[in-house]
Amino acid sequence: MSSARAQQSSRPRTAAPVLTMPARKRVALVAAEAALDRASDAAVRAWDAGTCWRERVRGSVAAILALAEAHPDAARGTLAALDHPALGRRRAELEARLLRAIRQGAEDPDAVDAQPQSAPWVLHTALAVLRARLAAEPAPELTDLTETLTALVCLPSLSPATVLATLARPAAPGPA
Repeated sequence: MSSARAQQSSRPRTAAPVLTMPARKRVALVAAEAALDRASDAAVRAWDAGTCWRERVRGSVAAILALAEAHPDAARGTLAALDHPALGRRRAELEARLLRAIRQGAEDPDAVDAQPQSAPWVLHTALAVLRARLAAEPAPELTDLTETLTALVCLPSLSPATVLATLARPAAPGPA
C-alpha cells in the first residue's frame, strides 16, 4: 500500500456535517424562495396564455394548484416560510403582484359593481383554503379547487352569472 493511501486510511472519517437549527432555517428559506419562484413562473406563464382576465385567473390558479399538488411538502414548507420575517419583503412583493392581478377584475368588460378593495380578503381567503387543504395527510388533490378558487377571485368583480358561465367553459390548455 502506498504511503499516501496508508495515511488516508489511518485518518479518522468525519461524519457528515450536522446542520444547526439556524442553518436548517436558512436551507428551508432558500427552498421556499425556489418554490416561490417556480410557482410564480408557472402562474405568469398561465396568465400570459389567457385571453381575458377571467381566463388568466383560472389558468394561474390551476397552475399553482397543480404545482402544489405535485409537490405538497414543498407547498406546505413554502406557505409556512411565508410567515418568517426573513421573507417579509418577498411576501410583500408577491402580495402586491397578486393584489394588482385581482384588482384588474374591475377593468374586465363584464365587471359589475366591482369591489377591488376586497382583493386582500380574497387573497388571504384563498391562501387559507390552500393551507387547510394541505394540512391533510395524505396530501389530497388540490386541482379540484380550481373552480372554487377562481370563483372566489372573480366574484368581487363579476356577476355570479358571468363567473358561472366562465367556469362552465372548458379550461384553456395550460402552457407547455
